[in-house]
Amino acid sequence: MAKAVLIMDMPERCDMCDLRYTLPFGNKVCNIKLKGVTGEKRPDWCPLQELPEKKETNYYMNNKEKGIVEGCNACLDAIDK
Repeated sequence: MAKAVLIMDMPERCDMCDLRYTLPFGNKVCNIKLKGVTGEKRPDWCPLQELPEKKETNYYMNNKEKGIVEGCNACLDAIDK
């Protein structure tokens, strides 16, 4: 099956998230996990993940390892635009 990625600003709380849904009787639900949310803070089971930090090269890396790190950082730069 094909994979997909959704890039969005990371909300601080569930009530700021675009992926929550308010049911007709007032309860709020996460559309991804189908669990109830309170809106006070992001729960531990939140499916959203932050982008990883950029990696650093060091003197002891060979050219292949440096290329992998630079490629990873270039990918993160392209996503973060």
